[in-house]
Amino acid sequence: MGIVIENPGILTTVQDEGRFGYQQFGVSPAGPMDARSFRIANILAGNLLRPQPFVDESRVGVTGISWGGVSASILIGFEQRFAFAVPVYGSACGRGM
Repeated sequence: MGIVIENPGILTTVQDEGRFGYQQFGVSPAGPMDARSFRIANILAGNLLRPQPFVDESRVGVTGISWGGVSASILIGFEQRFAFAVPVYGSACGRGM
């Protein structure tokens, strides 16, 4: 298995989830320091959804609320892999409802 990085940026890193269960052979578990950010980055990169057989790649979109909505608006302007964006502006706390 291999990967091709077509357009790396200055802050591009390549990380895996870690290799657990091999410490007795001298292989450290390694993996990301921030597991949540690792999963979010993989979702944004399309690494989790797109390979699934039930996903139609032409219908994958992005959404976010508050600053996530702003990010979704910016992302859709630059990223061709997403078909649409649904930005939600405001707060997720539910005040005034």
